[in-house]
Amino acid sequence: MMRPSAAVLIVLLLAASHRAHAQERDSLPEEPPESKPGCGAALNIGAGCSGLSIGNSHRWNGLRINFIDRHVELINGLNVTFWRSSKNEWATVNGLSVGIAPQAGWYHGVQLGVVSVVADHDMVGLSAGVLAAVSGASMTGVNVGGLAVVSGSSMEGLNVGGLAAVSGSSMEGLNVGGLAAVAGSYMGGVNAGILAAVAGSDMMGLNVAGLATVAGTALRGISVAGLAAIGGTSATGLNVAGLAVVGGTELTGLNVAGLSVVGGTTLRGVSVAGLGATGGTEIQGFAAAFAHVRAKLSIEGFTASLWNRTDDMTGVAIGYANTFERRQRGLSIGLVNYAVELEGVQLGLLNIAENNRGIFRVLPLVNLHFE
Repeated sequence: MMRPSAAVLIVLLLAASHRAHAQERDSLPEEPPESKPGCGAALNIGAGCSGLSIGNSHRWNGLRINFIDRHVELINGLNVTFWRSSKNEWATVNGLSVGIAPQAGWYHGVQLGVVSVVADHDMVGLSAGVLAAVSGASMTGVNVGGLAVVSGSSMEGLNVGGLAAVSGSSMEGLNVGGLAAVAGSYMGGVNAGILAAVAGSDMMGLNVAGLATVAGTALRGISVAGLAAIGGTSATGLNVAGLAVVGGTELTGLNVAGLSVVGGTTLRGVSVAGLGATGGTEIQGFAAAFAHVRAKLSIEGFTASLWNRTDDMTGVAIGYANTFERRQRGLSIGLVNYAVELEGVQLGLLNIAENNRGIFRVLPLVNLHFE
C-alpha cells in the first residue's frame, strides 16, 4: 500500500551507518583502561590539573585545546578538539565541547561540531553537528543534525535531523526528521517526517507525515498522513490519511481516509472513507463510505454507502443495497434490502425478508417484521 522508496533508502543508509558504528563499539574493551597518573603529557598552565592545557592531557579542569583527543579520561570545562577523536571511547566531557568533529564516550553539556558530534556512549545536553549528532547509547536534551540525529538506544527531548531522526529504541519529545523520524521501539510526543514517522512498537501523541505514520503495535493520539496511518495492532484517536487508515486489529476513534478505513477485527467510532469502510469482524458506531461498508459478523450503529453488508445488523443502514445474511434489527433504506431474518423495517424499491411468509417475503416500498 505504501512503500515510500526515498524514505526507505534514507532509513537503510542511516541503519547501515549505525550498524557500522555499533560494530566499531562492539570491538571496544568491555572495561575502561586503568586510570593514568597525573594530568597527561601536554603544555599545562595551572595547578592540580586545572587551568589551561594545550595538548593531549587525559584529565583536566578548565580550558583544554588539542588537535586529536586520544585516551582521554575526564574533562570538565571547555574542550576544543580540531578533528575526529581516535581511541577516545572512554572519555567523559562535562561542559562545552567544540570542534570539527569531536568524539568522546560520554558528553554532558553543550556539544558543537562543525561536521559532526559523536558520543560512543551517552550524550546529554545541547548537541549540534552541521552534518550529524550521533550517540552510541542514549541521547537526551536538544539534539540537532544538519543531516541526521542518531541514537543507539533512547532519544529524549528536542530531536531534529535535516534528513532523519533515528533512535535505536525509544524516542520521546519533539521529534522531527526532514524525511523521516524513526524509533526502533516506542515513539511519543510530537513526531513528524516529511515522508514518514515510524515506530517499531507504540506511537503516541501528535504524529504527522507527508506519506505515512506507522506504528509496529499501537498508534494513539492524532495521526495525520498524506497516504496512510497504520497501527500494527491498533489505532486509536483522530486518524486522518489521504489514502488509508488501518488498525491491524482495532481501529477506534475518528477515522477519515480518502480511500479506505480498515479495522482488522473491529472498526469502532466515527469512520468516513471515500471508497470503503471495513471491519474484519464487526463495526460499531458511525461508518460512511462511497462504495461499501462491510463487516463479516456484525454492524451496530449507523451506516451509509452504496452497499452495506454483514451477517447481523443492528441500527440504521442507508444504501443502494443493504444485505444482511443473518439478521436485521432496525431500519434499512435502499433500492434493494435483503435480510434472512427481519426484525424491523425495510424501505426501498425491493424489500426481501426471508422470515416472512408468502407474498410478504418480497414486497415493494415497505416490508416489516416484528416478533
